[in-house]
Amino acid sequence: MPRFSVVIPTLRRADTLEHALATVLAQPFADVEVVVQNNGGDAATRDVVERAGDDRVRHFQTDDVVPMTDNWELALANSAGEYVTFIGDDDGLLPDACDIAATVLESGGSRFELLMWEPFLYCWPEFYDPPRRNVLLASVAAELSVQPLDTHLLLERFYAFDLHYSKLPMAYNSFVARTLIDRVRADRGRYFLGTSPDVTSGIVNAWASKDVLKLSRPLSVAGLSQHSSGHRMTMVDEAPPRDVLERDFPLLASPRSEDALVNLELGIAADMLLLQEMLFAGDETIVFSRQGLVQTLAATINDNPLRYDATKEAIDRLAERHAIDPRLIVIPPKGARTPLPAFGTHARSPDEVLHVIDGSAAGLGTIEDACGLAAQLLPADRGIVWKQSRSGPPLVTTAPLSFARDGDGSDALATGWGEQESWGTWSVQPVGVLRLRVPERAVEGPVRLALRYRTLPLAGVARRVECISGGRTLHAWNFSKSNASGEVVVEVPSHLGNGLLELSLHAVDARAPSELGLGSDTRRLGIGVEQIRLLPA
Repeated sequence: MPRFSVVIPTLRRADTLEHALATVLAQPFADVEVVVQNNGGDAATRDVVERAGDDRVRHFQTDDVVPMTDNWELALANSAGEYVTFIGDDDGLLPDACDIAATVLESGGSRFELLMWEPFLYCWPEFYDPPRRNVLLASVAAELSVQPLDTHLLLERFYAFDLHYSKLPMAYNSFVARTLIDRVRADRGRYFLGTSPDVTSGIVNAWASKDVLKLSRPLSVAGLSQHSSGHRMTMVDEAPPRDVLERDFPLLASPRSEDALVNLELGIAADMLLLQEMLFAGDETIVFSRQGLVQTLAATINDNPLRYDATKEAIDRLAERHAIDPRLIVIPPKGARTPLPAFGTHARSPDEVLHVIDGSAAGLGTIEDACGLAAQLLPADRGIVWKQSRSGPPLVTTAPLSFARDGDGSDALATGWGEQESWGTWSVQPVGVLRLRVPERAVEGPVRLALRYRTLPLAGVARRVECISGGRTLHAWNFSKSNASGEVVVEVPSHLGNGLLELSLHAVDARAPSELGLGSDTRRLGIGVEQIRLLPA
């Protein structure tokens, strides 16, 4: 059994496959196999494998084109590694990916069945969106750290639409232990479920494990090309022909799935509902937020301006069907896609920078080129820093817990929160829930917490936020321009402070910056939380 299997399912894409395969074969790590699963027995694909001339590559094919999930399942069955990862035929592995994975697993991570990272992103020169063509986006952390994360909390936040699917431990951005794969297949008959095998593998992996090791640096570069299936299906002017849809995505071919073809988020939502029913229908802690879905659709409606009207119609249907207050939905006017950050280097936090690179100026043309340049952006020091396990609500003490990106209070952000930023995070749903643990000594009397916050500063416009715990309102604040940021004290009665606190922050009159002339952000921002700390008794 090889240590690692790198699996590449492909369908008639020899032009990009050649370069994706080259990035894998550039690994100096010896104990790795490469499985190329040729959907439909394409001759050009077979030629790419033969020209590679490497014994580590194993080629398999089907005589006819089969649905994507079936091709992925066959590819998985043909792999033999102790840990498995998938890359698309337009993606690439960084040169030291297998070396770093082996080092992490051997230095204390062997009990974990999932090793996950967030890839860099490269848009090929032929990508459908001209402003993004031949652009590399690389978010680089100062150190190589690894930290355990609670997978149930990831699922909880994902189904609340507080977490993007790319933050899940998918087969595309993780090494997955054979033991987990075999357990899922024995229980469910197969590993890849639903329509989108990348997204659903993230749900399955999180469901089948208690925790995941998260790397602070990527092991791969995700490629978006003219072949990228999800974008090709939902981000161009017209949906694929019915025969192609029935061949590749049979679950989406039925009339009741028409909404799923309108928008990428709707297609993912269909898979979310399917897997919720299959895997954790009885788990009341994982709740599919239809309001969260509608708000996400509205916020991303201009990701594909060509389907703006169809997406708006879908939003209206969902809001009416599920009795969602239309005042909670901010639909921006039709316009161009949100622009990329300017070319150059941007600080995301004190320990992280984002490189936005013009591939044409840098001489890039393929994912192979992008991986080569990306490797040069990473710190040379590969010493691994092990961070404390983040599993469940964090303990609040007199030292502030930070809600900033990679802050030690991240796991307190249960539901209702947006992406973490360099300073903290905004509540983007009507209710933002914080879950915290308090020291035992603090349970004997009232618990006093100091919350550092921010709100949208507007003269003459008040922001009312209510703090509720145990079904009772503890505090209510009115924020205006004079107190748009600062620190408030929350006092929790002793009978509520029983070691685990759940604080619900209700933003009564949240508004979107776009409504107030403060930018293009269409999220309804209630309260921004920066830090929380325990005050002495």
